[in-house]
Amino acid sequence: MSLSSALSRIAAACSCAVLLSAALTGCGPASGTASGGASSSEQSAATPSGPIPVVAAENTWGSIAESIGGDEVKVTSIVDSSDTDMTSFAPTADQKAQIADAQIVIVDGAGYDTWASDQTTRDQTVINAASTVGATDGDNPFLWMSSDTRRGVADAVADALMKAAPDSSDIFQKNLDEWKAAEDELDTKIDDLKSKHKDAHYLATAPAAYYLLAEAGMTDDTPDDWSKSMTKGQTPDEDQVTAMTKAVTTGSARLLLNDTQRPTSATDTVLAAAGTVQGMQVLALTETMSPAQNSLHKWLSQYVDDVSDALDAAQKAANASASASASGSAPGSTSASAGDGSDSASASASN
Repeated sequence: MSLSSALSRIAAACSCAVLLSAALTGCGPASGTASGGASSSEQSAATPSGPIPVVAAENTWGSIAESIGGDEVKVTSIVDSSDTDMTSFAPTADQKAQIADAQIVIVDGAGYDTWASDQTTRDQTVINAASTVGATDGDNPFLWMSSDTRRGVADAVADALMKAAPDSSDIFQKNLDEWKAAEDELDTKIDDLKSKHKDAHYLATAPAAYYLLAEAGMTDDTPDDWSKSMTKGQTPDEDQVTAMTKAVTTGSARLLLNDTQRPTSATDTVLAAAGTVQGMQVLALTETMSPAQNSLHKWLSQYVDDVSDALDAAQKAANASASASASGSAPGSTSASAGDGSDSASASASN
């Protein structure tokens, strides 16, 4: 599924409109161009004597800058942990200074990290991931899960680096080509998941993996109002909890993705309900990478593997349940973690 379809689905959940740009060139403002006070000629003339200082609000975007910049850049990622609660995160004074002192700043946009974009200046080149695809505040902000956005940011990063250090343009182009080859491999793996698990359905405590799973042809059965609240960083109300619990316990989906970086009392209730459903697979996921997972492509590739394993386990549990119905026994729900190499099919039963 294209990013256009994916954004349309989230727009319905969030009651907001999304404009997608057909071109993925440039970055910064909604027009898709890079922001910054200096002209291209001025930026080219100011070739740095050392590594180009780059700050990314999240390590998911920092990984792209490191891949394309190589030894020519010094990348600092402000959020470099998969344990951070992004709904309440605020940068320290030192982190604000790091953002302000960078030559190139990469932010996610779409309202996800205004704490970073608020620290930028007109003298910097600011790459706004959301702007490369026309996403705006209120849209699903987990844009590193989108192939279109990843490619748009990669092109924008390469362009910014070439302007900052034109003598190293060949290096940046070579690294970009290698990055795109790895992206193509990830796309192939996503297509394989789509072929293996056609028309698969799932539920999610937060739409962190929505874009990736939409590209894999999977359908999100999560109630719209629940997704809307979680996208905004709000705790779902009683009616939304009731609707989500009903979807978990009576719906056809047997895969529940739990965003561990957005814990709430509401998600605790839903997870408890999932533990009572025979064959329900609960797969833990994170929004950002842990420091040990320094490659965006490897991290997302592991996501795909973990989802595929969980769907395999769900199908196996369904088959076992049908076979065991005569004897009165059936498998319970299982839990695993996405992106860490866990095999969800071999996770221990939780009930």
